Amino acid sequence: MTEEVKVIDSQVAGIILCGGAGARMGGVDKGLQHYKGIPLVEHLITSLKPQTSSLIVSANRNIQHYQNFDVKGLCVIQDKHSSYQGPLAGISAALEYLLNNNLANYAVIGSCDTPLLPNNYVARLLDKIGENSVAAAHDGARRQNLHCLIQRRAWQDVIDYFESGERAVWQWQNQHKVVEVDFSDQARAFSNINSFNDLAKLP
Repeated sequence: MTEEVKVIDSQVAGIILCGGAGARMGGVDKGLQHYKGIPLVEHLITSLKPQTSSLIVSANRNIQHYQNFDVKGLCVIQDKHSSYQGPLAGISAALEYLLNNNLANYAVIGSCDTPLLPNNYVARLLDKIGENSVAAAHDGARRQNLHCLIQRRAWQDVIDYFESGERAVWQWQNQHKVVEVDFSDQARAFSNINSFNDLAKLP
């Protein structure tokens, strides 16, 4: 049984990553592709808005299009490179924005190509993070590195890691205290879309 959305006591900013190259989909902007007649990014907005205190969309193209979503409190930022530098470019840009504006105590990451995120996503991560720097979802088969909750005290380190030339999220996580949170009962929620065929197979 899926848990109900819990009220988030701590300030949790949601970061939706929309900066991928979409190489295996002919270079399309994944976040704007439709699932059930709705752009993928909008599914993430719908899922994360009631679970977070604020929402950021991090993208590196079609910025104006993302800004047109009529969602109160939604902020759209451009990631640090117009070329595709991987998800850490979007994460670090969003964390820098949060730090500069003194927003939130935690940041939770969601990728636009996982439109099935559950409504207990943030609450379950928040419940398990404790004194760890990072809580990452585990689908029963592997850790979902891009689906994680990061303590504020670790944000600057993410930014510095990216600026040093590093790009692997999992390597950064392994340098810190990370707890893996069991989502094996909702493993399909982390199925990401890498092709139009993947998109067609979603329930």
